[in-house]
Amino acid sequence: MRVAACLLLLTALAPALFAQEGLTVELTPVVEGKAEPGKEYTLKLRFTVPDGFHAYHRDNPGYSSPILVKWTELAGLKLLKETWPEPYKHVDETSEEWELSGTFDIAYNFEIPADAAGTVVLRGKHDIQFCDENGCFPSEGEFSVSFEVVGTPALQPELLPPEVKATLGTEPATAGGTTAVKLAFAYPKGYFAVHKDNPGYWNSPDVKWTVFSGLTLKEESWPEPTKHEYDGSEEWVFSGGFTITYTFDVPVDALGELSLRALYTIELYVGEDEHEFKGEVNTTLAVEAAPPSSATDEHGFYTDFDYALAQAKAESKPLLVDFNGRY
Repeated sequence: MRVAACLLLLTALAPALFAQEGLTVELTPVVEGKAEPGKEYTLKLRFTVPDGFHAYHRDNPGYSSPILVKWTELAGLKLLKETWPEPYKHVDETSEEWELSGTFDIAYNFEIPADAAGTVVLRGKHDIQFCDENGCFPSEGEFSVSFEVVGTPALQPELLPPEVKATLGTEPATAGGTTAVKLAFAYPKGYFAVHKDNPGYWNSPDVKWTVFSGLTLKEESWPEPTKHEYDGSEEWVFSGGFTITYTFDVPVDALGELSLRALYTIELYVGEDEHEFKGEVNTTLAVEAAPPSSATDEHGFYTDFDYALAQAKAESKPLLVDFNGRY
């Protein structure tokens, strides 16, 4: 169903329909079983759509807005996954809509912290568009879920002193190609560093390359972080270490061992504490000559001038050009 049509119908019909008792999508938390420290726990949100109406799956490919659930307070729990019911796939001449109707559950799997105990309270909010053939209507609100964590909390291992080890790794490269240089940071578990695009308050590592030896930095790639809610802020974190991959273009005339050097500043976080570390890393990159070009003419002359020039430099030989402009 098209959004524009929904909005027009909502304007026209809302006063009458909202006056009808119960014209909303009801949300009821379902708490089953028991939660234990250090283990996984599943709870459900049960949705009931008014008779004759339908809401929309999160992966709905059509125009209509899917059910939106946002957890605003996780009490230290980590959301691992969510499982939605199979929708009814309605296809017409304008679009395909994945519909959910009647009463259905969305299941949420959480990781319970090892030191959790007692009552846990989670909070969230929902924003739902539900429709029939005459129009679409909004249903929104906030909710809370509480459950007990039973069992003996696991003892937390004592944190090692904060320490950072940084290393540069390379593999042999070929002149005129690209090469990957990996900068690996390692530190004790329990401490966190953050991603370069971290949206929260914590500071990401800063890396400055000071020696390139003629290489050109083409790209840097960071691993996928874990998204962690801390004191009302979302932090994108790495625990125990991570590796950044830098891709360099290697000059066509490079040969032998090239020096690389970088300076870094990295902050580690644990609880309310932060620790800053600065250092320098060095390595050498072994560059091999490019293999002989197969692009030669019937006389054995190279047909690529740049490659022929690089070969002449690498082998300390003169570059000969024939009278027909070949070399």
